[in-house]
Amino acid sequence: MKPTKRKRVLLTVEQKFQIVSRIETRCGSCEEDDVSSWLDCDADDAGFQLMSDDEIIAQVRKPNSDDDNSESDVDEVIETSRISNSDAFECFAKGLMWLE
Repeated sequence: MKPTKRKRVLLTVEQKFQIVSRIETRCGSCEEDDVSSWLDCDADDAGFQLMSDDEIIAQVRKPNSDDDNSESDVDEVIETSRISNSDAFECFAKGLMWLE
């Protein structure tokens, strides 16, 4: 599978002027050259990694080196005390009185 290139969108002078106008109203003055450089700074970056099928398969088969997400870790058990029925009812009754 052949990676596809991202299509570069060229802005007209009018579109750049509109962008500059919006920026100036919100952020103060800036030059059109500044806006052009901001818009063009990531023109070569597709925003994601392009990989061939073989590279994807190799990446998926590679063992995960992230120790934090290891399934062999034992989950920490947090013990909680049980609340008696009378204590639960008393708290519920107080909550109802507060709500009213």
